[in-house]
Formats: sequence, C-alpha cells, structure tokens
Amino acid sequence: MTMGLRGFVVTPFMGEPRTPRDRHTRNGVCETASNDTRATHLASDRGVRSEETEPQTFRRLFDALSNPILLIDEKRRVLIANAPAREMFGNGVEGRDLTACLRHPGALQAARQAIEGVTSEVTVDIDWPVPVARSFSLRLSTLGGNDTPKTFCLEFREQTRIKAAQASRRDFIANISHELRTPLSALMGFIDTLRGPANADVPAQKRFLDIMGREARRMNAVIDELITLSHVEAEEHVPPIAAVDIPSVLRQAVGIVDNRAKAAGVKLELRLDTAAQVSGEREQILQMAIHLITNAIQYGGGEIVRVSLQPSPKIENPGIRIEVRDFGPGIAPEHLPRLTERFYRADMGRSRVVGGAGLGLAIVKHIVNRHRGRLTVSSAPGQGSVFTVTLPIRDAPLSESSTGAAGSAEEKK
Repeated sequence: MTMGLRGFVVTPFMGEPRTPRDRHTRNGVCETASNDTRATHLASDRGVRSEETEPQTFRRLFDALSNPILLIDEKRRVLIANAPAREMFGNGVEGRDLTACLRHPGALQAARQAIEGVTSEVTVDIDWPVPVARSFSLRLSTLGGNDTPKTFCLEFREQTRIKAAQASRRDFIANISHELRTPLSALMGFIDTLRGPANADVPAQKRFLDIMGREARRMNAVIDELITLSHVEAEEHVPPIAAVDIPSVLRQAVGIVDNRAKAAGVKLELRLDTAAQVSGEREQILQMAIHLITNAIQYGGGEIVRVSLQPSPKIENPGIRIEVRDFGPGIAPEHLPRLTERFYRADMGRSRVVGGAGLGLAIVKHIVNRHRGRLTVSSAPGQGSVFTVTLPIRDAPLSESSTGAAGSAEEKK
C-alpha cells in the first residue's frame, strides 16, 4: 500500500520515490512545504542519523506535524497515525478500522464517499467530547490513484478557541442588546405616557421623570463600563511601569464609595498591614478597588465590608494581597467559575434592584491581568465571600514620602 507525503510516495514500511507526477501532493498538510521543513529541522534536532531508513524518516516527519492525522486505505483501515493522532485516539489505533476510533456519523459518511469516489476532498465539523470538549474541522483528502493505490488523509484541525470566541461574541451582542433595550423600552413607554394620559398630571409627571432619569443613568453606566472594558483589554498586553502606592489607593477607594455604603447600611473597614508599591497604573488599580468594594456592598448582603492589605505569603515571589471580604450569605459554588464573565450575574433579582450591568468583575479581571497579578474568589453559602487580588511588589525601595503613615495602621470607616 502506498501513501503520499510531500516530495515522494512511500509504503508504510518500505518506500521509494515514484514518478515526478506522483511527487506532487494534493491537499491539507501534505501540500505545505513549510511543515516538511519544520519537521526536517525537528528530526535533525533530535539527532537523526545519516543511516536512518526512509520509513523511519517518514515516521519522524509525520510525527512532527502539529495536527492529528490519520492515513487510511480503501478498506477504512488505519495505516499510520502521527503522534498527535495517537494521543487523541490511543496508541493502538494503527491497524484498526476507522469506525473503531471515530464514530462521528458525518466523518464516517465523508470517508465512505471518498472511498467510493464520490468526492476527492471534503471538510466536516466534528465535536470531540472526551477528555474535555473540543471542536475540530476534519479535512479528508484522497491521495494517489491511477497507477497507485488510493490512500485517504484525515487531518483534524483544532477549532475550539475559534468557536469559543464566536460564541462569546454572540453572547456579548445578545447581552448588550438586552442591557440597552430594557431601559430604552422603559423610556419610550414613559414618553408616550407623558404625551398622553399623564399630560396634565403633574405628580405622575414627576414620578415618571424620576424613573426615566434612573433608566437613562443605567444606560450611561453600561456604555461607560463597556468603554472602560474595551480600553483595559486593548492595553492588557502592555504592563504598566509607574510606581503606585497601594495604601493611598485603597484609602481613596474607600472614601469614594463611603456614601454609597452608608446608604446601603454597610460599614466599611480598612486594614493596612503592610506598605508597598507596585508597578502599575494608579487609575486602573483605583478602579479595580472601587469595583470590588462596590460589588461587596451591592451583592454581599452583609452589614460589614472589610478591605485589607497584607503581604503575600509566597516568599519566592514577593507580593501583596488586597482582600475585599463581605459577611453575607455567600455565593453558590456553581457560580464561582463564571463571576468574571461579561454580563454574568449570580443573583439576577438583586442585579435588577441595584442596577448592576454585570461588567465590573470582568473589568477587574483584565486590570489584574495587565498588572501581572492574580484574582481569586472564595465563598461558601452562609459564610460570605472573599475577593483576593495578588500583585507583585515593585523592586524599587519605598520612600517615606510615598508611604506616609500607612505602616501597620488599622483604619475603620
């Protein structure tokens, strides 16, 4: 049985160059010279000896290709599987029938059509559920023919990230449409009411205008947060280098949200157990702190929100930890992995009451990423929630003027 690879046609275990016409390959990975070049370099790096046989060279070239590839014959028997394919289907895939390792109806139908000569090339989208869900674009090409036996190349091209990005884009459009349509519908309804039945009803006009103002502010907040999120994402790959004094930032953040906390009946506590500078952008770190504290006030459900700054316990990687803790009912475990997704809300009912857009924690996540930090969330029903941001400290020493009297002071609002 023969099978094609760029430059020559070989048998599974004994091969030799064929005619010049047979040296031209058709599709997929077999038509890219760069892949062969990369594989050749890889084989050279691994110390391939000059006396290596052609089948061994072919196997090394085949295994060096990044996509999973199967070569099958006209009986659907797997002749050769490269290393990624063996990892995907198991080491014993070679010699087995294709149906024993690939049970996707669309893929098997494509293989049958190729074997029967209905088509020489076809692409099929398949989902691979184990061990984790993955998506592939399967490209099946016919190699050989005429005076050489036919071989069929199945190349699996990973599409998981692309499909995830597409799904995220669809969800984003749906969510933003909903977030803007709801207050916009309310505004249009109240405008019609003011023009009609409430035209001469002054008390009703005042009440409706108050609601319209609230809905307009809600739309404005959503747009502002979207702009902020866009800016943060655009700058995420560029780490900031300015020195930022974290104690002063936390004091400012607590002062900004203090009135909101009092209106909600929440007491703010600020505990500064260390003084440190980080390399960062002050406005973004301030925004991060405000979002975390506001989130605890609005959704924590407790009477106290504690903001603390302490050294990170990791000696090998010195840093600081900013913790925002509430003492409310906590968050159910199934919500924790999705808290930083755009527009995700663990408590939809409370979000409608307080008017949150579901973008605050997404902004926090991207700010933390830009500052090369880490965001963790721990919570359990009935025990409150703790949002922790760990940031690496700045190498430069602190000066007295930059830290003030932060030290190990404990402050309470």
